[in-house]
Amino acid sequence: IVPPTESRPFYSLVTSGMSDKPMTVPEGCEEFRYAELMICLPADWPMTEEDWKDEGNYWPVELLKFLARMPH
Repeated sequence: IVPPTESRPFYSLVTSGMSDKPMTVPEGCEEFRYAELMICLPADWPMTEEDWKDEGNYWPVELLKFLARMPH
């Protein structure tokens, strides 16, 4: 989790580990076999563990985690 700053006024959530293994890619796209995912959320998005107990706040995190597991 990268917190908001003045120049980037939103949270950036970045996966870590998805690029440990290569993905299957179309011919000619071999340079993209290793990738991570990122999503940006508004600076006022509820980001505490307590907030995340509410599915309405947690769904972007859950989706990012789900998608990061798909290549493996």
